[in-house]
Amino acid sequence: TNKVGTCLIIADLINQGNLTWDTYVPAYSSLYEEGDGDITNSPLKDWYTVEDLVYNMPVSSDNTAWNILAVYYINHYGSHQEGLIRISGIQDIPQDLYQSNFACPSMLDGYLQKIVQNPTAYHKLSDYMLMSEPGLRFKQYVPEGMASKYGQYDDAYHDIGIYYEEGVPLYTLVLMSKNYSVSDEFMATLNYHLKIWTKYQQIKDADHSLE
Repeated sequence: TNKVGTCLIIADLINQGNLTWDTYVPAYSSLYEEGDGDITNSPLKDWYTVEDLVYNMPVSSDNTAWNILAVYYINHYGSHQEGLIRISGIQDIPQDLYQSNFACPSMLDGYLQKIVQNPTAYHKLSDYMLMSEPGLRFKQYVPEGMASKYGQYDDAYHDIGIYYEEGVPLYTLVLMSKNYSVSDEFMATLNYHLKIWTKYQQIKDADHSLE
């Protein structure tokens, strides 16, 4: 899920003129990490464009792509974890969050709020999140309009997302779980019911406006 924060950091650097989508980022064999994604599961190149890396992080949760960009950020701009905390806008920061790749729900929702509030600046990221991981977790019963990014590490299962209807964001959702054997089904069902509830609230509000 922190891959979304990394994408936001990189998008900000592009919007500030410090990088472009075509900037080449060096890759090293020490940054390889097993998992899904074209970069992880193809012969490692010496360089990748920023767009190659940003695309692969949300769409296929590519760990090697994330490592490449995170190390590039550290080498040129400072602490990656502090960058994630800053981009989230979280206040009253627990000390644990300064450990690498740690996050909490409010931090993750901060990423989503940035995307919602700045759609032009982060349109590539929201588009890639809409493409990501079809049929999994939040997208199992809400396959259309859900821009999401799951996370998984050992027995921790997470998902975060924004639900759009006709291009309009209706809600954000963050769920973090640990050692919960039916978490995928729970996440899928929760998001489905939240979508239905949101639609009900829209209808109810429309009815009130006609009174």
